[in-house]
Amino acid sequence: RGDVLRSEEWQERLDAVLNEGVDYGALRSLCRHCTKSIPGSRRLDVWKVSLGLSRKSDAMQNWDGSFECLDRDAIEEQCCRQVERLPEDFSSDERDAVCLDMRSILTVYSKSTGQRFR
Repeated sequence: RGDVLRSEEWQERLDAVLNEGVDYGALRSLCRHCTKSIPGSRRLDVWKVSLGLSRKSDAMQNWDGSFECLDRDAIEEQCCRQVERLPEDFSSDERDAVCLDMRSILTVYSKSTGQRFR
């Protein structure tokens, strides 16, 4: 795993990496060096890079906010399951925010790429 970065140093590097528009591999490499969770203010950006949407910023900007899509129920169910796996120190509000972020990004991804959620 290499050296674990101090929380402040890791957050500074995360901000720099996301602001530079790097690829998934670089982001993944950085995330391996921290034991802290991704700050809520940067979570959406991390998801966008992870799903390859960072180069398609118009997809999120043009989203109408509707969760209506063919796989709506499956997306919601899986997001809820993933949120249940979060560490116990996540508050209810944090869990709701994570779930909403995940649902939003997966819905936009599905709608913008035409791919079905599995």
